[in-house]
Formats: sequence, structure tokens, C-alpha cells
Amino acid sequence: SIGNSGIKIGMAHLLLLFVSLCAAFTGSTVLAGIASTPRSFWSWYKICLSDHPLMTKSCTSSIIMTASDALCQQIEYKLTHDTIKEHDGSDSPAHRNMSSYIIGAKNTKRGLPLCHDWQRSLHVAITGATMNGPISHAWYGILKRTVTTQHKVLEIATCMVLDALIFSPVAVAAYFIWRSALEGKDFKRIANKLKEIHYSATLASWRFWPL
Repeated sequence: SIGNSGIKIGMAHLLLLFVSLCAAFTGSTVLAGIASTPRSFWSWYKICLSDHPLMTKSCTSSIIMTASDALCQQIEYKLTHDTIKEHDGSDSPAHRNMSSYIIGAKNTKRGLPLCHDWQRSLHVAITGATMNGPISHAWYGILKRTVTTQHKVLEIATCMVLDALIFSPVAVAAYFIWRSALEGKDFKRIANKLKEIHYSATLASWRFWPL
């Protein structure tokens, strides 16, 4: 949905700015990072950021966006399932469409749906690694070089305002373009989709910035 997509983008950008997660590398580095204590894990992550900033941020973005997409899929399923229960017996087109969606999820465990759109998650992971991570790396580098003040609170506030007003609309547009291209849509369909949902998705992503 438009709202969930926008919230997902906003969440990814906000977490990428303030929260650090694991970056996947090869060899014993991964095992050392996983087996380490939280403090040494954080130190290891900072070394990765210093030595491989673009790769680390791309992997971080991919992990965060994939996790948030998995959560969104579960929320979407539950909302759809609850709506069907409220309109049980309805023969409306909307009800038939939702019923078709639910049919694919026959197996449950402790009330949680086991169905998952793995292709969608793959597209989100690719988008995080190849689009969101690199452009976020470039954008935050620009902010760091441009916004300089002795007052840290003012600096953070300025960066967040610029991030919301300038970067967020661009990132939302890039996200939908990237996802649509991965789905095989042509230029005309991508342009129509962007025109239809960009404004609403950007507004949804802004809900996270005051937090």
C-alpha cells in the first residue's frame, strides 16, 4: 500500500541516519562480528564504516529495508484478513480480490501467517543495496560537509529539516522507480505510477521525521 511503502522508506532512512546494524562481509570477519560482545560488535561496525563506508551502508540499508518489508507484509496480511472477516459473505469486487490474496496463505502457526512474497523482499533488498544505500551515503556526506555550526542541536535539527524537505521526496521517487523497473514496468507505467502515488507516499514518510 502507499502508506506502508512511504512509512517503510521513512523508517529506513531514519534508522540509517541514527541506528547501526550489521554489514555482511566475507570470511572470519563475519564470524568475529557475530560472536563478539555488543561493544566489540559496535567497534567492528565502526571499523567497517571507516574502511568500507559505501559497502557497509548499502548492506545496512538492504538489511533494514528487507526487515521492514517483512513486517509490512505481515501487517498488510492482518489488515486484509480482518477486513475480510468484517465483510464475510460479501460478493463485492474488493472482497473477491482480498479473498484471492488470502487463499495463498493456507498454513498458519500460532495465528501468524506463513505466506511471504519472497520476490517482493528480493526486490526491496536489491533496492536497498543498489539505490537507497549509495544515495544516502552521498547525501549525508553532502550534509556533513555543508551544515557546519558550533551548536550541535541546531546542526542536527537543520540536517533533519533538509533531509525531510529535499532528500525524502527524491528518495521516495527513486524507490518507486527502482522497484517498478525491477518488476519489469516500462517508462510510461513507471511515470503514471509515480504521478499517482508520489505525493501520498512522501507525506507518509514525513510522519517519522518529527520522531
